[in-house]
Amino acid sequence: MERINILSEIPLNSEGKNIFKIRNENDLLLAVVHLKKGHSTPKHHANAKVSVLVFQGSILSQINGETQKMNSGDIITLEKGTEMEFVNSDCDLTILLLIKSPNPGVSLK
Repeated sequence: MERINILSEIPLNSEGKNIFKIRNENDLLLAVVHLKKGHSTPKHHANAKVSVLVFQGSILSQINGETQKMNSGDIITLEKGTEMEFVNSDCDLTILLLIKSPNPGVSLK
């Protein structure tokens, strides 16, 4: 059994963000995303059905061109193909929990 504290033990890369995969299985990708203030995820289209939970801090979610603020405890579920980007504009560190199913990085037979 491995224990990790997602609030403090995930180092940020030189771009002020990091993604740590907690579970990476055929039917599930569970990851933690850390975004430092002023940083964002790249704008992209969801490659699977995805739920995003703001675990700590706040974020501007840009979903299909529409922007809304999400705070700690807020969760959204997006369908595959949805255009999305997440921007940390106000918090020193925002932590997101990302849940994708099925796992887009694993080919299911």
